[in-house]
Amino acid sequence: MANIFELTDDIRQIAAFAFDDLIEALKKPCLVVYPPKMIPCELCTYDPVGKKSSGFWKDGTRIRGVCPHCGGNYYKAQEVSETVHFLTEIQPKQFEKFPFDIPVRDPGGLLQVKGYMTDLPKILKCEYLIHDLNMRPFIEQRYKMYGEPISPSNIVKNRYFICMFERF
Repeated sequence: MANIFELTDDIRQIAAFAFDDLIEALKKPCLVVYPPKMIPCELCTYDPVGKKSSGFWKDGTRIRGVCPHCGGNYYKAQEVSETVHFLTEIQPKQFEKFPFDIPVRDPGGLLQVKGYMTDLPKILKCEYLIHDLNMRPFIEQRYKMYGEPISPSNIVKNRYFICMFERF
């Protein structure tokens, strides 16, 4: 028995509902970008010896120069991404002063991402994250993972994670 209060299962359930409502009300759409997927060229044929484009089109005619689609590599990188909603908090980096009082913009800054544990594998596999897609027509803020994600697990166990990202 606790001295002042006890966290019962009912209280933990109410807290989970409150945290879920908070995330749903304040979430921002973020683009999670994964390492690119290499896809074969649609225009040229593969050279298994050189492990690149053979210099011939699929119809057998010779390519003058290099294939414009794949650059002669036979494989082309295709971006793989998906939109995920997170509760975020930005800690922007301030201007830095240099000898002649010239403010220099440094893209640094930290982004704290809070989300559901079900989205954690997406974060762990991502190459970088683009914050707040609503701002994308005006500014694109890219962040790389800065530290390992943690599960606060104070009241609601293993339902949410927190992770820090650094702007680059």
